[in-house]
Amino acid sequence: MRSIPFILIFFLLIACGPKKEKASQPNTTEITPAIESNSAEIQIDTTEADAQITIEEVEVSETDTTESESIPADDSVGEQHYNEVSSEISIFQLGSYAEEEEMPSSFKDKEWTAYYVINGVLEKQEVKLEFGVEEMQDCGDDIFAELSGEHKGITPLFLVSGLNNEQLEASPNTVSFDFQTGPPVDGQYNKVSSFVKWTAFKTIGNDSIQQSLLNQERVSLEANYKVMYQGDIDGDGQDDLVADMAEGYSYSRIVLFLSSRAKEGEVLAAVAQFLYWYC
Repeated sequence: MRSIPFILIFFLLIACGPKKEKASQPNTTEITPAIESNSAEIQIDTTEADAQITIEEVEVSETDTTESESIPADDSVGEQHYNEVSSEISIFQLGSYAEEEEMPSSFKDKEWTAYYVINGVLEKQEVKLEFGVEEMQDCGDDIFAELSGEHKGITPLFLVSGLNNEQLEASPNTVSFDFQTGPPVDGQYNKVSSFVKWTAFKTIGNDSIQQSLLNQERVSLEANYKVMYQGDIDGDGQDDLVADMAEGYSYSRIVLFLSSRAKEGEVLAAVAQFLYWYC
């Protein structure tokens, strides 16, 4: 009778063994492909996302670079040359001008010195001016200025008022200039500009300093820069400069640069300008 329970236990063990093995096999087969499938989907999504981000970043970068380069290049061709020169000194040339807009009424009360270049030498003379009205059909009436009768003769190169005629102590320093002009250059958006570089140098013993006389070196083709006189005007023994700094064909901007008025570290100072428009 005791052998019956052992026989029953033996058959039960045999019956339960294969059921456990069959249950474990399907679980392993189902889980493995499911993990591989998810991994493949994740890799595809990540690759596509990376590709999109990369393309967008490149496009934005190229756009930003183009805009940042074009703006300074565009702004560099501008009118930024001595448009606010103001001091007690005045400069102008004889001619006809619009009253107040170009020739202030105060000019009539100033004392003027005329400067001439005779045989390559700068000569100056105290003069008196006569003012009158010139009738113009197209531009309206202008105020004209000319030398009084006793001073008529050679037309002065320019006239200056407010510059002390005191004898300044001659400076041991020397001032020189370098005027460079390049050919027209094609720019962005089919804009054409010209390279102009004006530099003033001062030799101080064994040292030297330099100063750019132009705010921009790449200027519009309409810029009409020209040197009117280079030499000592204020009597300090150093070269000064009178130049037409007009940024366009339709007007002139005569600027007077003096070495005796220069600040420390500078070669020249722009002390006066005369702006007038052509009719």
